[in-house]
Parts: sequence; structure tokens; C-alpha cells
Amino acid sequence: MVAAQENYGDWDNDHDYDTPARVLPARSRVGPGVPKSVAGAFDEASRCYGARAYTATAIMCRKALEALVKEHGVKARNLAAALKKMRDKGLIESRLFEWADGLRLAGNDAAHDAAETLTRDDAKDTLDFAGALIEYVFTFRDRFEAFKQRRASKLLPPNKAMKPTAGPEVASAH
Repeated sequence: MVAAQENYGDWDNDHDYDTPARVLPARSRVGPGVPKSVAGAFDEASRCYGARAYTATAIMCRKALEALVKEHGVKARNLAAALKKMRDKGLIESRLFEWADGLRLAGNDAAHDAAETLTRDDAKDTLDFAGALIEYVFTFRDRFEAFKQRRASKLLPPNKAMKPTAGPEVASAH
């Protein structure tokens, strides 16, 4: 692992170092099933965080949200309305909508409020919540459905799980 750390102190009297930040390997990444537009914005957010560009981290997390909405074909006058549509269509649950809306607001503040400076902790949270939201929407929802189907097929009695559902040609093959 390669880390970077800055000395904010006076070399002659006192040494004050900031918290080390991991440079390599790269920080947060999303899974391979995430579309390039979303993964690219999220990867850039992660690189911004690694470079201690915390305001840029929030802006790029917001951009990743915009890409997520676009990938689902949701059209609305703005990101807030698009996220509400995603919630209403069942693409995200209420808790994830709350996360997404919080990320949207953090990105708005970072982009439009000149006095806004994001702390390291807030930037880390935006990155973590954006990553979790992206993974849920593009990876875990489908993965959980597959898990439920596997479990259901294991719970069925063997004769029900293997029972043919096609016409007579299947029955004659047995």
C-alpha cells in the first residue's frame, strides 16, 4: 500500500501531520456489472477523494447518480424529480431514496455554494453511500433475486423441482 501524508508543522519546532490517505491500490470501485457511465463517474469520485479533493468528490458522486438515473431511462425535469420517479417505480426503496436525495443535495451544495467546503468525513460518507446505492441498484438487487430462486428450488420436494412443465413430448422422453 502507498499512502500520502502532509506535514503542516514547523520543521524546527513541531511536526503536525494530517491523516494518511491511501493512494495505491485505488480506493472504492464498483462491480463489473455497473454500466461504464456510472462506474466512470464513481471511479473519478474515488480518485478525487484519494487526492483530498473533497468538494469534487461530492460533485462526482452526484454525477454518478445522474448517470444511474439515465441508465434506467428515467426522464424528469431535474435529478430530484428523477429520483422520486425511481422510488415510485420501485427501482429504489424509501431508504435508498433518502440516501440518493442526500447525495444529490451534498453535490448541489458542493457545486453551487462557494462557501461550502466538504470535510473529509462528509466526502467519505458521500463516496460510501453512493457506492452502496450503485451496488444495490446494479448488483445486489438482481443477485438477491437469483439467491431467492436458488433457495426456493432447494426447498421444493425433488419430484416438484424436477417435474416437467412442457407438453407430451417431454413426458414421452422420460
